[in-house]
Amino acid sequence: MDDLPTALLMASRCMTVERAVCALDSALHLKLFSRTQARWLLATPRGRRIWQLSDGRSESGIETLARLRLRSLGLRVHVQVKIRGVGRVDLLIGDRLIIELDGDQWHSTKDQREEDRRRDSAGVALGYLVLRAGYWRVLDEWEGFEREVLAVVRRRDHLWRGRLRTSVHGVGEAEPRIPRW
Repeated sequence: MDDLPTALLMASRCMTVERAVCALDSALHLKLFSRTQARWLLATPRGRRIWQLSDGRSESGIETLARLRLRSLGLRVHVQVKIRGVGRVDLLIGDRLIIELDGDQWHSTKDQREEDRRRDSAGVALGYLVLRAGYWRVLDEWEGFEREVLAVVRRRDHLWRGRLRTSVHGVGEAEPRIPRW
């Protein structure tokens, strides 16, 4: 079995950039490797690209994949954002679009799923929008999920200031800004 530096070096050479970033993100998140060590190890142009795209805050490979794919669309994506009353969310696009990515390890029991629903409801009550995708959706059905995210962004619903509400008279009026915590 290879040691971690050798495994990461081989991943940077043999895997797709996306998959290599997932491997590096995992090592960084688990604090098995530092960004400084990774930068030194990944000294090729391709390795530097992998290092630049890495972010040790992602807690799973599907979070990394979603982050990379959404950012490649030019979206402003924040990782592991803490929202008072909701908790930490996987990704936040713009001001108010929460993206939760559900791997089987942390979302497979009845209690875990119920907690996910509670957090979603708390976010919606605060004015956030919540979209969820599981492992297979990220890997095999990404295009459909991407279309849903982009539909929200095109309507500017991901921004507090972009929201419109219909008044009693049917005239759109700007929604007041709700503070983020």
